[in-house]
Amino acid sequence: MKKYILSLLFIMIFLYNFNDISLAEGINAEDKTRVIVYYKDSSIENNVDLFHKAEQVEQKVTDNIYEIIELPTTEVDLWIKEVEKDNSVISVEKEQPLFTLSIPNDPKFKSQEIDFNRLRVVEAWDNYKPQKKIKVAVIDSGVKLDHPDLKNSLINGKNFITEGLPIDYDGHGTHVAGIIGAQTNNNTGIASISKGMVEIMPLKVFHQNKGTTLELKEAIIYAVDNGAEIINMSLGFYDYSEYVHDAVKYAYENDVLMFAAAGNDGQERVAYPAAFKEVTAVAAMDSTTNEKASFSNYGAEIEVVAPGENVYSTWHDNSKLYSSARGTSMSAPYVSSLAALLKAHQPSLIDLQIRQIMKEAAISLNSHFGLLGSGAIDVKNSLNLIEQKNRIYGKNSVQTSVEIAKTGWGEGVNLATLNDKEGNFAVLSTNQSFPDSLTGTTLAYQLNAPLLLTNPNLLDEQLLASLQEFEVTDIVLLGGKVAISETVEDELEKEFTIHRIEGKNRYETNTMINRALERKSSEVIIASGENFPDALAVAPFASQNGIPIILVKQNSIPEDSLDYLNSISYTNAIVLGGELAISNNVLKQLKNPVRISGSSRYDTAIQINDYFNESGEKLLFASGENFRDALAGANLAAKKDMIMVLVQSNKLPVPTENYIDRKVSNNNSVLSFHILGGPVAINSTVAWDIDRIINYRGYYDGLQNMEKTSLN
Repeated sequence: MKKYILSLLFIMIFLYNFNDISLAEGINAEDKTRVIVYYKDSSIENNVDLFHKAEQVEQKVTDNIYEIIELPTTEVDLWIKEVEKDNSVISVEKEQPLFTLSIPNDPKFKSQEIDFNRLRVVEAWDNYKPQKKIKVAVIDSGVKLDHPDLKNSLINGKNFITEGLPIDYDGHGTHVAGIIGAQTNNNTGIASISKGMVEIMPLKVFHQNKGTTLELKEAIIYAVDNGAEIINMSLGFYDYSEYVHDAVKYAYENDVLMFAAAGNDGQERVAYPAAFKEVTAVAAMDSTTNEKASFSNYGAEIEVVAPGENVYSTWHDNSKLYSSARGTSMSAPYVSSLAALLKAHQPSLIDLQIRQIMKEAAISLNSHFGLLGSGAIDVKNSLNLIEQKNRIYGKNSVQTSVEIAKTGWGEGVNLATLNDKEGNFAVLSTNQSFPDSLTGTTLAYQLNAPLLLTNPNLLDEQLLASLQEFEVTDIVLLGGKVAISETVEDELEKEFTIHRIEGKNRYETNTMINRALERKSSEVIIASGENFPDALAVAPFASQNGIPIILVKQNSIPEDSLDYLNSISYTNAIVLGGELAISNNVLKQLKNPVRISGSSRYDTAIQINDYFNESGEKLLFASGENFRDALAGANLAAKKDMIMVLVQSNKLPVPTENYIDRKVSNNNSVLSFHILGGPVAINSTVAWDIDRIINYRGYYDGLQNMEKTSLN
């Protein structure tokens, strides 16, 4: 049995090592999973109890009682099925991830549990990766400066009532501060949504429940001038104040998030400053009933709702350091704490994005429909949105291609013809090397077929299920048996008719694909067959316009490509990239060459879009470094009339940013966009930079349309 396993592994290694260089890079990028194989052994009684004989197993590793084997994650399930057929195997089991289902060790957390469960806080923490502490101004009655759950988070504040320290003698401000940022997992007191990843700036504006809007105005300005990123105002007044509004607008213009309590009169009215559009108005709910709290104000100005009944938090009295309170004053800091969590996790988010995330992630409440905003905040949903919004992706490149296909061909594929064979087609390419797929996009578009990726030696179950769901009858395999093995072909032949297009190298395969295409243009596109971003960027336009893409080397036109050029009648050649991609020696062999190039691959992609006068309103962003997602995505862009734009994984290139700005300025309506791949392919900072440029106007207009005091 061990020889059988080693043989399997050797075959895999052989196939990988002798493929294209990019294939090896792909393997390194794949996740690995360990598998434990238990074998029968006549010297051990009760083989079924082998799992419970850790000592015996440990001692007999060298006798193959069990083996631990590491494999590419995408190949594990098929590998296990094969190994389970061997009679010498008792069982095979793959490792599983452990989830940190941790409850904070703060001893009074039980008193918060109902609210935290309702908001799905602990579930969210498993994916929470704070990068910095967020400065939160608490404009209130001050804070107990030596409170054990707060003192390590406090920064310099100010007392606007007297010249003393912002000490809390009422308890209200201390209670609010604890909800926002109590230290968490410190074996003390309570927890906070933000897990204490905040710096609390106490700004005292009332004493013994007395204060005025003048102090509030001064405190808001002070908070902005001293670096606050979030301002919590669990206070209010009912008559419009222009000077407070001026201070609020000053904070808004400086990208400071503001959260305020709606009021506790149980009426359809919202107090200021919550009623200002620049401020997020928060109503209160009862976590036990999932309904609006009886005392909470409501109205069209409300954006979100948070718990406000029997909220347990820090208190100012040395004899009672923790206490319960109720009111929208308790609801607003829950939302401030969520905003701090989102900002700490993704610091590039601006205020309007965070407000939008919280509203999109909120859970609707049944009562007072339309007057409680988007509903109750949901911490897990909010955090997930940071990673998932506007993305099309799966857990690996194969499954990302499946998700892309579902986006474009969710209702199935249509009848098409290839070489006089009629059927419902899909096009399949390897996820490990790219040349065959570059021109496969144009073929897939002509067949109105999804272009899907596969591992060279393993048929993914999700891929197979999708082919069945699309009601595919015929599959075109791009490339030879190194690109897509006979093993995969044999599996597919059980259900589908297979057409393989292969040449002795990438250039011959490219030529064979082009000969299968119906040309609709007198032009040809010349692209590098050694470096791929230019061909990917042009693929949607080539597909839509029926222009063949011909692959060449930097300093020469390969024989197969040259034969194809000489066999067709074309008027001019569109050459992609600068001289480092395709030299002038190549241009001399072409008819009427026109070079499209930029300062980088990203700039070249923009120049390609401009050359084809693309004026669409739908953008599709793909990595310009790892091309797997762009391979399948180019076909989607062609089908859905989307403009494909290449970006770096961790940075928005300047030419791309300028291009998006230009698109936004030239369109009256808000652009739509999607991102191909998960955060590993294109990180969240880049994704939200794109969102900021495209959607800022839409977010702003959305606030303008709310029935709140004008932003102007």
